[in-house]
Amino acid sequence: MGSLDIAESCLNSIRQ
Repeated sequence: MGSLDIAESCLNSIRQ
């Protein structure tokens, strides 16, 4: 509960 969520959030942040 966290690994994929964090990775996705990071990509989403730089991939706006």
